[in-house]
Amino acid sequence: MTPLTGTLRLLGWGLRRDRLRIGMWCLGVGLTAGATVPAVRDAYPDAAARIARAEISRMPGTVVMTGPFFGAGPSGSAHDPGVGAVVVSEIGMFLLVAVAIMSILAAVSHTRGDEEAGRTELVRALPTGRAAPASAAMLLVVLMNALVAAVVAGCLVATGLDLAGSLAFGASCLVTGLAFGALALCAAQLAEHSRSAGGLAMAVLGALFLARAVGDVDDPDGGSWLSWLSPIAWAQQIRAFADLRWWPLGLGLGLAVLALVVAWLLAGRRDLGEGLLPARRGRASAPAGLVSPAGMALRLLRPSIIAWTIALLVLGVVFGSLAGAIEDLVAETPEIATWLGARGRCWIRSAVSSPPIWPPA
Repeated sequence: MTPLTGTLRLLGWGLRRDRLRIGMWCLGVGLTAGATVPAVRDAYPDAAARIARAEISRMPGTVVMTGPFFGAGPSGSAHDPGVGAVVVSEIGMFLLVAVAIMSILAAVSHTRGDEEAGRTELVRALPTGRAAPASAAMLLVVLMNALVAAVVAGCLVATGLDLAGSLAFGASCLVTGLAFGALALCAAQLAEHSRSAGGLAMAVLGALFLARAVGDVDDPDGGSWLSWLSPIAWAQQIRAFADLRWWPLGLGLGLAVLALVVAWLLAGRRDLGEGLLPARRGRASAPAGLVSPAGMALRLLRPSIIAWTIALLVLGVVFGSLAGAIEDLVAETPEIATWLGARGRCWIRSAVSSPPIWPPA
């Protein structure tokens, strides 16, 4: 028996359990990609509108949410980026973060989640290698992301975008999912519970997203050195539908392989059901707030409530900063003013400078 004995059988069980979840993920990202292309064509029908969209995407708030806009040249140049570049700017960051979350949830569920449920202990009673659960989980992540990437690329090609750019965008989703799936496997070896492992992996995702955002704001045309610390920025640097380059794929694949090896090594240094990080000791007696079911539910949901509050606060600050910046950009950039037209320009100024009046006159 080898450390990988039973990997394929565990993979088959995992695919059977997650077949509905995988189908829903593919359906969701496929519909998103397929519906965005005609929407972009309707919203930005000519070169002037797409150039105006490129100028808007250079604002700091937009850069935080979407990353650099590739394909339009430096600021102020009249170069049409094309429909594909606008589509990537519209949904690229959303899909990259989505596949990262999908991979984290799958990796944690099939490692630490199975250990908590007792399934891994039953399986390990049979001829199963020590590294088989982590390897099967990683293979599941690979298949999930490959299928999602194929669906995304196929939907983009079906809506009229070129094949090379569509494949590059699908590949960027693939390597991002593999990188964060492998990082989640490492988190599953460190934490003792699935909630802790998932929270640790999500915290890593948030930190890398923040590093990417700060680096992109520092250099909106291509990202600074800080952006290159994040696998999300590596996926963006493929520059689909622009000056396409494939070598950043190697960075994501290298991180995935390195993290998987580390997860194998960590799995061999801990007991089944335990984590390498020591669990924090609880109080000797429970506080009065945990006596009621509502208090217990609030205590369990406290990390999620704090995380969502911070995320919504940051989102509100970003969108609030966009309001005044859009007004200044409309006044300074003739292409945007032409695209919006006189009524659109007046509506933006009135909406930014004064609150809406209700009821309307």
